Amino acid sequence: MAYRMGEKAAGIGFDWNNASQVVTKLDEELSEVKAEIESGDREALADEIGDLLFAVASLARKCEINPERALKKALDKFKNRFDLLEEQIKSSDKKFSDYTLDELENIWQQIKL
Repeated sequence: MAYRMGEKAAGIGFDWNNASQVVTKLDEELSEVKAEIESGDREALADEIGDLLFAVASLARKCEINPERALKKALDKFKNRFDLLEEQIKSSDKKFSDYTLDELENIWQQIKL
């Protein structure tokens, strides 16, 4: 839907000229998300996260990448890696809670290789 709305806006000339301009917008939106995290206003934070997600979809569109397919691929990759992480933890006879975040991250990085 975000991709299609971006196409519609682009159809009347309301669009960025190139992907680097969208990256600048992403930086702006991320700054606004950070500010709302600090403010503690959850409704405003939700709005800013929505803006950030829309800007990411716009970047994908400018790069001629379907954002939904790209996200699905990333989720599949994450799931596969997370399944391997779970298998490693189970085979160690430990629980996730027995590991520090740094230890889990090290295992994650090994899985990625």
